[in-house]
Amino acid sequence: MKGGPKAIGLVSNICAAGQNLLNEQKIPICWSSTKRLEFLCRLSDRLLLKAKAPNQQDELKGLLSEELESKKPLVFDGEWIDKIDPKFRPHRQYDYESVRGLLRFVRNQWRHLPDGFEEFLGLGSGEHFYGYFDARFPNLFMLSYGAASQVCREERWFEEFR
Repeated sequence: MKGGPKAIGLVSNICAAGQNLLNEQKIPICWSSTKRLEFLCRLSDRLLLKAKAPNQQDELKGLLSEELESKKPLVFDGEWIDKIDPKFRPHRQYDYESVRGLLRFVRNQWRHLPDGFEEFLGLGSGEHFYGYFDARFPNLFMLSYGAASQVCREERWFEEFR
């Protein structure tokens, strides 16, 4: 990603200021936190669909997962669970060394907000929830979007995110 964090910060500030220089609906970095979370959840669901139907005739089988996992060093080192507050660590098994496992955890936490999470964050809004994960995994969203836009651009679920 050219420009790095400074460029992302600049674009985010332009979006936050409400400038009409950019079509906010089309530029993922300008999306609301809730829309970003919805994208991550839908992407996680798409990855699960692939896992449950391994024999399905799907020319994209495995490509999305491979693309995401190739970006893992840019998302986290070691195991992602180490960056999660001990109060909110999962009770079920996830693959702590994969981006796919992290996406599933984010999806499940958002869809089934754990007890105490709202109080811990101050509010249960999408903005605070997304902020919790974005602070720990700042590259997760854009790298996930990049992978999906390469591999899933023709899929129906991705239409609302183009």
